Amino acid sequence: VALPLTGGYESRVSFACAKELRGKLPLYLIDAPNTLYHDKLLSKQVAKKYGLEVSYLRPLPFNERFWRSLLRNTAEMYWDQGANHIYTYGQHYPNFYLLIGQSDNVGRAWYYKDGMLPKVIDPPLLARVTGYTGNAVALKAFEQWLSSAPSNLNVSLLDLIFWEHRTGNWGSLGATAFDTVGCETSSPYNCRRLMEIALGVDVEYRKPPHILLRRIAELAAGPTILSVPINQHWLDDVIASAARYVPWRVKHWAQTARMRRSGTPECFLADARFF
Repeated sequence: VALPLTGGYESRVSFACAKELRGKLPLYLIDAPNTLYHDKLLSKQVAKKYGLEVSYLRPLPFNERFWRSLLRNTAEMYWDQGANHIYTYGQHYPNFYLLIGQSDNVGRAWYYKDGMLPKVIDPPLLARVTGYTGNAVALKAFEQWLSSAPSNLNVSLLDLIFWEHRTGNWGSLGATAFDTVGCETSSPYNCRRLMEIALGVDVEYRKPPHILLRRIAELAAGPTILSVPINQHWLDDVIASAARYVPWRVKHWAQTARMRRSGTPECFLADARFF
């Protein structure tokens, strides 16, 4: 079993809840050109607080044959920005269970991050929040889904559609993608009872800054776990401010060059779904 440690909420809470197993689990992060800067910085700070170290894995080059196999295995439906890391996982952690963070977003008011539910939830709204605005097939599917969705659960339909549609698809396709390299994935959050409890918490504590997740981490590991920021660092604002003055073509060229040097094949770089 291995645990990825990033700068985000999912891995922070998983790390906190691991308790006495923290020192026994391999902690890792893929240090690729498209890895967020704060992920490496924050994960290192968190591990240091507990006297542990994170293995920062350089991305390994893969060929077009592997990439085509991964796309074929997932019916070209796994559009994850970190899909180019999967080959590296397989080389470093074959036959491991990787404790991914998938599923925790169900309780994070993902489709209404301001905590304010719309008065009307209809097919056009569901198509918009899921990224299928104006798609006739999606509109018909959401119309059928709404007609059969229960109305007496005391759970927002936006939370329910995220659970069924986004999390279900992402989780199943991710597991299939990792099958390509012989890795099994398991989400500590993939528990119906846990999701029900999370959705029973007032949205005020579920929306950003995600007080519910912060509290869970604090109860499991003490206030030290929150002494390092989650998903943000002051350098983020500095980098974002400076990047505004750099033409997008220059930024794209520089990122492409870095990805190419790390062994990323042209077939990945040419696919707008991933890069």
